[in-house]
Amino acid sequence: MANNATKPPSSRKSSRRRRRKPAEQPVTETVALEAPFKKLLLTEAGESASRVALACRILDIESLAAKVPGRDSRFAADCDGVLELPDAGDPQADAATIAKAAREAGVDVILPGYEGLRCLSALQEELRESGITIAQTRLTEDGQPLGRQAMLDICKSLGIDSVDSQRIPASKLVEIFEEHGGPLIARSDIVGDAKPCRLLDKDDAESAAVSLPGPDGYLWVEEPIAQRRRFDVSVIRDVNGDCAALVERDSSAFGLGLREAPSPTLMAAADGEALREALFEVATRLWSALGAFGVGEVMFGYNVEGKFFIEDLATGISPEQVLTEWVCRIGLVEWQLRVHAGQPLTEEVYARPESGHAFLAHVRGGARAETEGTTFGEVLWPPTPSGSVRVLSPYSEGSDLPEGQQRTLLARISTFGAVRHQALLTLDRILAGTEFPPLDTNIPRLREVLSHEGMRFGQYDSDSRFTRPTE
Repeated sequence: MANNATKPPSSRKSSRRRRRKPAEQPVTETVALEAPFKKLLLTEAGESASRVALACRILDIESLAAKVPGRDSRFAADCDGVLELPDAGDPQADAATIAKAAREAGVDVILPGYEGLRCLSALQEELRESGITIAQTRLTEDGQPLGRQAMLDICKSLGIDSVDSQRIPASKLVEIFEEHGGPLIARSDIVGDAKPCRLLDKDDAESAAVSLPGPDGYLWVEEPIAQRRRFDVSVIRDVNGDCAALVERDSSAFGLGLREAPSPTLMAAADGEALREALFEVATRLWSALGAFGVGEVMFGYNVEGKFFIEDLATGISPEQVLTEWVCRIGLVEWQLRVHAGQPLTEEVYARPESGHAFLAHVRGGARAETEGTTFGEVLWPPTPSGSVRVLSPYSEGSDLPEGQQRTLLARISTFGAVRHQALLTLDRILAGTEFPPLDTNIPRLREVLSHEGMRFGQYDSDSRFTRPTE
């Protein structure tokens, strides 16, 4: 499947970029949050609770986490309180449960976590005239779901190239995969509804056929672009329509669980700064044309010919945004709440220069201990100096081994350095001193990749042998 993509003008500008604001847009001083947000309910009690609790403390907002039986609640203690909610089992009932709990707790604002909010439409209806707002990024002016075809049509009208995909009935996915005989990428029919799936075998196709279809039972499928780099650009748009793009995140090795910001490809290329500016211009233009409001991401593919194209969009907060926060020194959860409170973007967002480099690694479990019911031995963490390392993990000495260890996420480790090599070596050092006995983990594989000369020089892509999840 071929695509016609955009190639930026050549430039040898190499200075670090400052996020530009159009001249006609006014710049306001950063002020404390003055909206009527005094109490927030996070719709999950998983790992997003840590970032949300921190943002709420900065903004002087009381934070509550919704704890649902059978769902991750290991980080609930970071919030000021916990609301025990039953698992109603369907979006309509879940919406009624959340709305009732929010009203009884005196909540002013509801914030979806990393898992999103499948019952958003139903919850909006339940909260009508309640005075409670939902700080959910919307991709359209009226807040309705955005179909992928509509997104592609808007891209085309703006002269923005997009990945070449085909819309098919979900019931045909397995058949198409078997006929193709190779890897495919499947995407949801509703933009931002679910992460894309890379189909490597029949089981992947069968799973995607269940998890990805939109209301009409359709999804999108495409061939992977050979030797592609993937850049995820964080964007934010306020109630006045002002929009800013932040640092790009290089997710080319996401299958292995590694990401970094900014992209070493753009840092090293002679026309890297021109490409970066082109990416940001396209991202903000698309985000504005959609009528999007709040924090999100525009995902780009970049091929071997030096051309880029839109792959997908994501809404709201995500764990990978910690890289943006390291490099830009801006709290995206905080700004998600600020713009939903009606505060315009300020000079803090537009004019603060990028600084330094950051890596993020996902540590996953492998083989289970031979003896059922075995608990962790002493989980080992090396010294983690503040200001350059963040470790997010619910596990400590004596923690019970969770069921189904294969690919279980054990920790997210992010590191920051003044230069890329410093951040990379810091990550390698932290990984070297981290152990989850008696589990096997992907730590040896991550360290192997970090030590490879291709990674050390930032010369890798989606097809690089050394960055593949398995050899």
